[in-house]
Amino acid sequence: MTSADQAQVPAQDPAQDPDQEPVRDRAPARAPAGARRRGRPAGVLFDAADTLFTLSPSLPELVTELVGSHGGPWAPDRIGRAFDGLGPFDWPDDQPTHDARLCAWAAFVEGLLEASGIEGIDAARPAIARAAAAVVTQPRRYGVFPDVAPVLDLLAASGLPVGIVSNFDELLFDILRATGLDSWFPVVVTSYRTGVPKPDPLIFGEALRRTGMDPARTYHVGDSLHSDMGGARAAGLRGVLLDRTGAHPGYAGARIASLLDLPALLGLGTPALREEFGDDGGGDGDDGGHGGRGGRGGRGAISSPGRAAR
Repeated sequence: MTSADQAQVPAQDPAQDPDQEPVRDRAPARAPAGARRRGRPAGVLFDAADTLFTLSPSLPELVTELVGSHGGPWAPDRIGRAFDGLGPFDWPDDQPTHDARLCAWAAFVEGLLEASGIEGIDAARPAIARAAAAVVTQPRRYGVFPDVAPVLDLLAASGLPVGIVSNFDELLFDILRATGLDSWFPVVVTSYRTGVPKPDPLIFGEALRRTGMDPARTYHVGDSLHSDMGGARAAGLRGVLLDRTGAHPGYAGARIASLLDLPALLGLGTPALREEFGDDGGGDGDDGGHGGRGGRGGRGAISSPGRAAR
């Protein structure tokens, strides 16, 4: 994960401009010009964390609660700013064992607390970090977004193969089993098992090899501009940005606010899923976004450690 190649990534997002107009609550699905004429998709690859599932409570919420329970001040804004300042390479590396994973996440949280500048918790910082790491590494603390199951059911009924491409270690497979997502995804390709992370096109190539998908007709859905959209572009796939929080209104490629918008973008039909499930697909309230800030999902009990690049 520390050896991520510098694949081509989209241009600077206008949403980061402080003078930009306020972000819309929900973004309509938008496909590139000519997308409807490209023929039937070969299949769909998905990112995992913050696309299919998210941590519950979110990592910033968890750390905030633990600081308070250890005698520290209630400081969600400071902790939130510390998380927002993280880049795609600032999160813990993949780890070979559960114990190593605990240590890596504890060190990460302890460093985050130090960066937050919260006073009066120096003595409690190691205990807070260990407690947070224990939660992050529990597969049953993760929840599936409500829009996942109906879309996967529709894709299966349409005969489209699916797979997962994720910057994750072996914990991902425990999460998939705990939430039941493993029954939908016979192909799961991770940075830990391949030795290369997104946005390296090699990890996408392994997923294409194992699924037999034609890259020119394969879609990759994820929430990261760098890892998912940059990687999909480098691998010759059609990237679809899942922008649940409306954080990237200026993104020029295909963008959806919920997975419920995906079937229409793929040309599989109608807004029927939107009409049936409404806004349950996420994007507001407790559902996830950047940095694993999501809440509890619908099916199962899954949630992401919050790594932006996962």
